[in-house]
Amino acid sequence: MKIQEQVLKKIGGYITNKIPHGGVICITGQGTAGKTWLAKKLASHLGTETVGVYAFDNVFYPLHIRRKTSDAAGDKLTGCHPFSTPEKIARQVISNIKNKEPAAVYSDDLKRTVFHQTGWYHPKKYTIIDGLAALHHGVYEMMDVIIFMVCSDDVEFQRRSHRDIHERKLSQEDLEKMRVPRRKQYEQYILPYKKLAHIIVDTTNGENIQLIRV
Repeated sequence: MKIQEQVLKKIGGYITNKIPHGGVICITGQGTAGKTWLAKKLASHLGTETVGVYAFDNVFYPLHIRRKTSDAAGDKLTGCHPFSTPEKIARQVISNIKNKEPAAVYSDDLKRTVFHQTGWYHPKKYTIIDGLAALHHGVYEMMDVIIFMVCSDDVEFQRRSHRDIHERKLSQEDLEKMRVPRRKQYEQYILPYKKLAHIIVDTTNGENIQLIRV
């Protein structure tokens, strides 16, 4: 994907005007819409000496646990579901970052069987928290700026298929099996956060990123 310089300037300008003394920015939204990509671009634009990025997706329960757990509707847990992340750890991480205290960093290995802490994140003036489930358990109240990312359903599945098969080594069968539960849980648990967003970014056309709200 490509992002125009003026788009980065608008987002960066909004952030520095709203929270000039620093704070916590959350980038969340639809799967494969480019949350991690935008977090890195924004950190580089604003300056990595004052901006850090925390990968919240590493706070997920291990994949094998989520695949064995069903919600009340009988669907397997996807990353959209609030139960996909432990509330105590999620709240502790965000609270520490908000208070400029070191926050535990966890392994990004999808095949891990337990939580494995790999180090500490030391908050900078601005911290960008990047993750699908980064607003669950009431932590949205601790965010100073919320950026919500969207793309079309077809584009999401195309990107997910490419990423999960080639990078995460998942099978096409696994992707097809989880497509309906993932969409259902996205609409139920993630999409409602869109109304809280200060900025909405549409990446359906990866060559022409659109700002829907800023």
